[in-house]
Amino acid sequence: MEIEHEEHSPDADGSACRSRLETVYESSARKKKLFITATVLLLVAATIVSLSIGSVDIPVTDTLRAIGHALLPSAIAGPERYWYSQIVINSRMSRVLLCILCGISLAIAGTVMQGLLRNPLVSPFTLGLSSAASFGAAMAIVFGGTVTGYVLVFGIKFYAENLLIAVMAFLCGLASISLVLLLSRRSDISRSTIILAGVVISYLFQAGVSLTKYLSDDDALREITLWLMGGMWNATWSVDLIVAGRGGGLPAPVEYVGTDQCPVGGG
Repeated sequence: MEIEHEEHSPDADGSACRSRLETVYESSARKKKLFITATVLLLVAATIVSLSIGSVDIPVTDTLRAIGHALLPSAIAGPERYWYSQIVINSRMSRVLLCILCGISLAIAGTVMQGLLRNPLVSPFTLGLSSAASFGAAMAIVFGGTVTGYVLVFGIKFYAENLLIAVMAFLCGLASISLVLLLSRRSDISRSTIILAGVVISYLFQAGVSLTKYLSDDDALREITLWLMGGMWNATWSVDLIVAGRGGGLPAPVEYVGTDQCPVGGG
């Protein structure tokens, strides 16, 4: 009995493999585009709802008219009650926009860290960055209460106490990530070890936050709690511009420097 062996051309196999990969890629790309579109629509809907509700409830139609009139004053008429535009544009819009910018900044920070350490679970909280920043802010609140006055930065007035809190949070966060980077420069250390070291650093700074709470008085304890919870009540258009510039300008150089200097990320 003769058995016929079917011969397969290497070119045919390669073409079939490429075709399957293209099909999988196109399917994945469609799902991602659909997901991004859905999240953007949800963000727009949540923004409109957030601008409409509050101590003064504003109809959605008037909210849309206020936004449209601010963008195209000659083409779209504003709401009948003129103070609706003041509330939406001058009060609520800056807070909502700051919320969006903070979310974008956190997403960028997480993406850069996950790319450097090649781990999808890494975040600023995992590597101790957030805990260190919280410790710095708590220290400034407890021991910097006597700081008064204000500082002009690019023509914008910042109260010295608030500026001290921001600077201390930044410096302590920088110290935390510097420790992680120093560990990463060793050739015999793994990515998992770096992540675990970040978790240990995070717990150390969390203990420091607890200590500052214990040493603080009632007013400082309340301020620390509110700062850790986060809030957008001091949002202004000037603050939005600063946050937008920071979130849009820093990711690329930070990722480039981190990838260039960190053997773990570069590997």
